[in-house]
Amino acid sequence: MISKKPLLLFLIVLVISLWQCQSSGEETALSKTQLILKPDSGIYYAKGFSVEYCATYTHITIPDAKTKSSVSYFLYNDSLPAALNHQVLHAIKVPCRSVASLSSIYTAMLQAIGSSECIKGIDNADYSNSKELLQNVNDGKILELSKGPELDIEKTINLHPDVVFAFGMVNEEPAYKKWLNQQHIPLVLAHDHLEKSPLARAEWIKFFALFTGKRTTADSLFKTIEYNYKRISALTANIPARPTVLCELKYGDVWYVPAGKSSVAQLIQDAGGNYIWKQDTSAGSLPLSFEEVYQKAHQANIWLNTSSASSISDILKQDKRYAQFDALKNKAVYHYIKHQNALGYSPYWETGILYPDRILNDLTLIFHPELNDSLKDFYYYKKLE
Repeated sequence: MISKKPLLLFLIVLVISLWQCQSSGEETALSKTQLILKPDSGIYYAKGFSVEYCATYTHITIPDAKTKSSVSYFLYNDSLPAALNHQVLHAIKVPCRSVASLSSIYTAMLQAIGSSECIKGIDNADYSNSKELLQNVNDGKILELSKGPELDIEKTINLHPDVVFAFGMVNEEPAYKKWLNQQHIPLVLAHDHLEKSPLARAEWIKFFALFTGKRTTADSLFKTIEYNYKRISALTANIPARPTVLCELKYGDVWYVPAGKSSVAQLIQDAGGNYIWKQDTSAGSLPLSFEEVYQKAHQANIWLNTSSASSISDILKQDKRYAQFDALKNKAVYHYIKHQNALGYSPYWETGILYPDRILNDLTLIFHPELNDSLKDFYYYKKLE
């Protein structure tokens, strides 16, 4: 008679192995016995990062679709786990108490989850609409690390933050990375801008929360944003009459309009608009000539996002040919400048990424004012005169 003990032992080993953290080529030094505590990462929209919760650390991976490679960050609470000894450059003790945020978007996300006290350095206070942050800059509690286009390396090194958050460019690393590496200052490059949907980009708040110990707060806030977004988009889901929509102004000789698979195009769709370039299959922006835009969009019902122009006259000063567009003739032009700081910067780019439900509210109100009883007043937009 065959003993059942070997079979039982095999099944136990199999079950344990199914819960082990998987390692990529970059992580060959990791222990094979680190167990995932929660297989559900809680990330449902964002594609630009993934999370694994292990027994002694949290493993974050940012993939690069073009190079098929990835960058990993290992967050640990107490002492550096033995399994990470060969990954010191990307091992970060959390919660971080000193953060340098080189994007007003990331700064706003940190503030939203109650991590304001962690912010010790920012890129440029000019872009901020936060009175609290500006006061802290004036009081010297927060340093400006890149008032111009270049990072102040000396000031950043002297600050020696626990982590530096910066905007990640595809296939391009910032020149200051080597200086930070030499000083053992962790640099985390975020790729939130590559996400294709508004909720996916907003979900990056969960990414930053992992570094400051605010995961529960971020999860709760995102659920509220998600709920509001879905509630508003449901209002227009079955509306057949959709106004046609044009975006942006030309820059020099090129008119950059949102691509058909961009988050802006998705917002217009979810707000009950008919985006003129919705059939386009690319993300990001489409570079077009004035003539190309005029041919397809001169009869558009509504014109959004007019760059530096804050009035109808400002638009015409840039190019008199804009007068040929129906939306301008009918003064159906809207821009996200309801609120601006002293230097003319709107909070649209600062907080709108985190709160796409607010942008959706505004666009729905523009496209379908008959739904105003179910919406709030404009957060960002105003009608240009």
